[in-house]
Amino acid sequence: MSDLVEKKCLSTLLKLDPDRVCYASSNRAVGEWNLLLIEKLVKDAVDHVPSKLSKEERKQYGQLKKRLGQISCQFLAHNYDNAPISRQIEALSQKLEPFKKSIHPLIEKTFEHALTKKISELSSGNLKENQTRQLIGELLAFFDRYLVPAMYYMKTPELREAMRELLKKIVKLKETLDPFDFDGALEEGVVTLVKHFLFNLMTSDRIYYNLLNYREGSLDLSDVRLCQKAAHSINEFMLKRLIPFLLDPEVIPSREEIVKIYWNLSTLNRELIDRHSKDGALLFRSLNVLEELI
Repeated sequence: MSDLVEKKCLSTLLKLDPDRVCYASSNRAVGEWNLLLIEKLVKDAVDHVPSKLSKEERKQYGQLKKRLGQISCQFLAHNYDNAPISRQIEALSQKLEPFKKSIHPLIEKTFEHALTKKISELSSGNLKENQTRQLIGELLAFFDRYLVPAMYYMKTPELREAMRELLKKIVKLKETLDPFDFDGALEEGVVTLVKHFLFNLMTSDRIYYNLLNYREGSLDLSDVRLCQKAAHSINEFMLKRLIPFLLDPEVIPSREEIVKIYWNLSTLNRELIDRHSKDGALLFRSLNVLEELI
């Protein structure tokens, strides 16, 4: 239902042509009605922006933003209160911002790939026995060439959720193909996929983010208890979550990010030692292991 509302709103709004029509009519009643109707359509469109957008859909939303900007200017120029429609345009911009900033071409190719659609169709059980061996080979090639590399470019909750849904369908399809996975290659491929997905989720953790972006002197280190608690949480994260992935030869982390985390962690550790000499070396263990890895 949500998809139908989104498509209907988008289709209707894209039919608006501010280059040829002035919606801010000289007839005030007509102009107010146009303003109210357009505002409602834009609000519905904003409320139903899907969690993932194809390249074509992003192009359509880009066209929509341009046209809405023109329409807003029409109302402003004719002394209408365009604040309601301006707010909806801003809300739409915010909804589209993650797609604008974070979608890598490889992710586009992955979600638009014919096999992605095929996975969705076949996960419902529509599979012929003579398709199985060829399909397993196609899936393994798809994993290696598209899915695994794409994992490293997922930077938004929306993209991670879209990938999670695709992985669920792959796992379901794997269960159907299990009797034909004679050498266990598909099982191994799916395990590898899940591993890379979990690594990507780990890089979205607030501790990873805070260590990556830490700036010297940005924390209040006056409270000994809080410092000890923070150092303990960082150690737990480093030793039980991050470092096991770094030790796995199949996982290929960003060396630049890991080196940056190491230096930021070193800075924080030095600050802790300066403030609380007795408890300041709490991060040494994580630092030592990380230093060996880089």
